[in-house]
Amino acid sequence: NPSPHFHNFTQPLWEPGAKRAHTIAPAKAQDPKPALPEENTALRAPGTCSHKVTVEQGGHCRYPVRLLQVLFRAAAFGLNALTLRRLSRELLGVVGVRLTLLYSTAVFLAREAFRRACLSGGAERSWAATINLLWLTVPLGVFWSVSLGFVWLHFLEVPDPSVVPHYRAAVVAFGLSAVVELLGEPFWVLAQAHLFVRLKVIAESLSVVTKCILTVILVILYPQWGLYIFSLAQLLYTSVLVLCYVVYFAKFLGSPEATKKSFPVPTMKALLPNLMEDKDDVAVAANVLELLLKLVLLIGLTIAVFGYAFSQLALDIYGGSTLSSGTGPDLLRCYSLYVLFLAVNGVTECFTFALMCKEEVDRYNFVMLALSFTFLCSSYFLTRWHGSVGFILANCLNMGIRIAHSIHYIYGYFKESSYRPLTGLFPSPFLILAYVVSGGITVCSEAFFCCDKGWTARLIHISIGALCFAATTITMFCTETKLVHFVRSQFLSQYMKKGT
Repeated sequence: NPSPHFHNFTQPLWEPGAKRAHTIAPAKAQDPKPALPEENTALRAPGTCSHKVTVEQGGHCRYPVRLLQVLFRAAAFGLNALTLRRLSRELLGVVGVRLTLLYSTAVFLAREAFRRACLSGGAERSWAATINLLWLTVPLGVFWSVSLGFVWLHFLEVPDPSVVPHYRAAVVAFGLSAVVELLGEPFWVLAQAHLFVRLKVIAESLSVVTKCILTVILVILYPQWGLYIFSLAQLLYTSVLVLCYVVYFAKFLGSPEATKKSFPVPTMKALLPNLMEDKDDVAVAANVLELLLKLVLLIGLTIAVFGYAFSQLALDIYGGSTLSSGTGPDLLRCYSLYVLFLAVNGVTECFTFALMCKEEVDRYNFVMLALSFTFLCSSYFLTRWHGSVGFILANCLNMGIRIAHSIHYIYGYFKESSYRPLTGLFPSPFLILAYVVSGGITVCSEAFFCCDKGWTARLIHISIGALCFAATTITMFCTETKLVHFVRSQFLSQYMKKGT
């Protein structure tokens, strides 16, 4: 995804393998605190359509794959740091906001509805029909790229060519890159449905790193090229991304491994309609949802609270005065808040889509259309009110509405049962107090010691933040014992077993 990255947190974490499925319906259970079994679970709720969700797991989480992804991202992070110090703010602003918005908007409008529909099909999926449907994203992407490109060239203010050269060519290149990425959409959906996690991680990581390498080389050798640099890098990014999927499936399909391997059926189609209902599985699902909500909420709160007081220092260390002066710290502070919304929306929307049947997903596509219109309107007014900060606030508003919709659906699903997984959105009062006190202390520390008073004052500010973070973590361990046990049993224990 381009920058600014508004990532989706609903990607699968497991490789395919042996699979099990159970069907259940929410009902009152005898034990309000069931144990967490190691088996996979699936849900079915009564209604006009079959509400299904299947969690399939074949083996342990691929930690080396995640480590590889982190290493690639770290390499891209370092390469971007080299680029930041050699380019003007105006050039970086046009690339990071205007051109990236053109690319991401065209891709989103062309493929998002198709992804939602094709990844939630019926039990008897026709892959031929699915792939034929996905190829419609390409002409749709051409339409949106041309339409948005016309708006970008004729209705938005064109930057000064002496400051930001080759703007028109860059608009064409970023629109073309959106179409190139859509050429790989059938391969992406096929890989996503069959949980090819390693393919996704390697393809995205290689494309990002090659893009950063080309950008650094061109910035060093030909800095006068301006937006040509980022246009070529963006086209290389999408080309490598699509090429990785094409090459993989070209070698995999028809091979002995593909013949022998039993691919898992997607989650929404893996249920048999007449299986016995298991109340314990509903309890497990509610318990896991509650703990996952609390986990991502605490992670997001930590980033939002401590990110506010350390944004300016982080930007100053990473990019110097180019980033730490002006609106840079305010943007990072708002983005820290946006991470909190992203985290909560990732879990709630993932669970909601797993419960929805195809008809409900189709109806939700119209809701998404209304949300897109609301987002565009709020972006326009908030951007006029507060510039780039307003654009991030508009994204926060959009995520907040989506979270509210998912919460409403989850509440209705568990309404007739004794389980209340949405209580995971309410941390303990002592932990909330710890976050409030830590946020106040670190903000005061930033005002007194950061960031133009030398490295001694910076180290004092960092030490105060570390002490507040330690106090908050200790409070978290003391008050959220159920969450701590869940993390240890479900994540750390598997990692320790894999290591031994």
